[in-house]
Amino acid sequence: MIDKIFKQFIKIALISTILLALPASSVTPALAWSTYTHAAASAEAFSEFPSLLPQAVFSSSLPDITTNFISPATKDEFYKIFHGENFYKASLKLLAKLDKSRDKTMICNIYGYLSHAAADKTAHEQSGYANSKKTFGVKHELDHYVAYLFMDMICYYDYFYGYNSRFGKFVPNVDLSLIKAALDEYNSLTGENAGFDKASFAKKEILFKAGIAVQKAIFDILIDDNPELFEQARSFYSDYYLGVNGAGGFYEAVAAVKDNVAGGGGIKLSENAVKSFVDKQISDITYIGMQFASAIAKDSEFLRTSKFTSGRLEGLVSKFFESKSKSTQSMGKFLSALLLKKGLTYEEIIDYTDGVGADAAKKSEKSKKYRSAYKKLKEPRWYSFIPGTDSKEKREYIDAFVDYQKEMTESEISGAGLSPAQAAAFRNAQHKRLSAYREAYLSSKLDPIKYIAKKAASDAAFENAGAARSLASAQRAPNAPAGLHAKVRALIDKNVKYQKRAAGRKFGEKIMNPLKYFYEKQYSAAADLNNVELEKLAALFKTSAAIAASGAAPVESASTVVETPLAISSGLTGETQAGSGSNSSLALMQKAYKDYVEYLKSNDPGDERVRKELDLRLKKYIIYKSTYEKSLSGSKLK
Repeated sequence: MIDKIFKQFIKIALISTILLALPASSVTPALAWSTYTHAAASAEAFSEFPSLLPQAVFSSSLPDITTNFISPATKDEFYKIFHGENFYKASLKLLAKLDKSRDKTMICNIYGYLSHAAADKTAHEQSGYANSKKTFGVKHELDHYVAYLFMDMICYYDYFYGYNSRFGKFVPNVDLSLIKAALDEYNSLTGENAGFDKASFAKKEILFKAGIAVQKAIFDILIDDNPELFEQARSFYSDYYLGVNGAGGFYEAVAAVKDNVAGGGGIKLSENAVKSFVDKQISDITYIGMQFASAIAKDSEFLRTSKFTSGRLEGLVSKFFESKSKSTQSMGKFLSALLLKKGLTYEEIIDYTDGVGADAAKKSEKSKKYRSAYKKLKEPRWYSFIPGTDSKEKREYIDAFVDYQKEMTESEISGAGLSPAQAAAFRNAQHKRLSAYREAYLSSKLDPIKYIAKKAASDAAFENAGAARSLASAQRAPNAPAGLHAKVRALIDKNVKYQKRAAGRKFGEKIMNPLKYFYEKQYSAAADLNNVELEKLAALFKTSAAIAASGAAPVESASTVVETPLAISSGLTGETQAGSGSNSSLALMQKAYKDYVEYLKSNDPGDERVRKELDLRLKKYIIYKSTYEKSLSGSKLK
């Protein structure tokens, strides 16, 4: 009985922290990225420098220790110090004094801090994603907070969630010894007397980690318990990779870290085996605690409404926010709708938060059908625990969702003023993404191999479609954003890097986590094809001249692109390929890829028969590609 009461108390406490997740922007704008975005940017930027990992990623959130997802009001004078130029200089000064053989942990933590500072500079720009992404029609003060909340969610999904993670688990770490040493340097540099109190900072660290655990719980609830809503929101923010109008997105933050910080990442740091083992155990224990908190929150009677009805809980939320500011009340309304109003689409949640009634006369038939199908899917059924009983509703929903998204694509095409070729390329990227998502959504999890293959293809297509969206929106900008071609190139390079990492997995790693390895393998195959599409998109839009200048050849026809995936992933030139003794398998692979591209260009991937044919052609290409790569390996051995 006592144990049950204690568990209930923990659940109430966790829900309370969710209700307290108020935007710092309700007082003053917090122009910065959030925790998981910083961690993902650091993981991407430092991926080539293993001596800095994982610690540099864990410490990337250090400057935000005095504010957190639960109570941003805890922000104090140290928040300003940690985000200031003088503390940055003090950290560099400290870095120069450290011993590479003795101070590995602190060096890694400093690089994590530096990555945070470099990434934040892109967030402060007016073109920064959270500043330029518009979500609400009325509650504009929430735009920034909600944009970086969902940017965080996508980064969490891409880098730290499940077997599809590109990095693995994330455990925020605040090195108090680093803070003390850097503050000493800061005081020496500025003449100030910023005091360090270990107990006070330890308390800040506990609150900070608790906030991240709550944030993780919210993300897990959406991804696991309401995948339809997750995909709706993810679709809304799919341009986060390259940014609104091609500027201020995730890869701009990654580029900033690479340019300003990662140059020093080539340092080979000595490893203390005992300390590394101890650090890993501490990290594992902390992560288990975060997982436990997330599981408790997800299993809460409040969220699952077995104790309270959604209406009563919403009443409690409203009462809680009565004495708060208008913007804080709006944020509470948004969060409660996100977690509790199971029948509202993401677009309806936005309207609900804005206080705008749904005007049926202004909604298209496809929009009405999509909203109705989602509401029907989420209606409670006593037999819902039986697998497959909602298959009819799921099919109706996914078809309505796809049709609605296609309608939105046509609206974007019309608004961007694209040429016929540009419109066709943008439309193709979006339709390919929707087709892949539909296949993954309807695929049964009872067959994990098939499900993971579909999911990997869907995730790869989503990233491409997001890039296409940014490129299309850049057309209506006065000038093409500077460096947009470099961001496209970064996306391509990331795919190549992912392919090499998947190919280089050791046998032990494959055995320990076979589903993750299979996902990586399938994602790599899809990304191999996507690289060609990315270059074609970039060439068709305003970046064509810049792409040519950077040495990435624009794609003009199927015959000129069939070698591109191979050339990128293997680094072989056409001359090298021709003399490799593998001409027969190379020709078969090229022909299979050409057949796939030409069929995709000539048909609508939204048609089920077309999708089946595309699947067959893709499998054929992958088989020939595998054969060719084996022949290359054989020739190298000789």
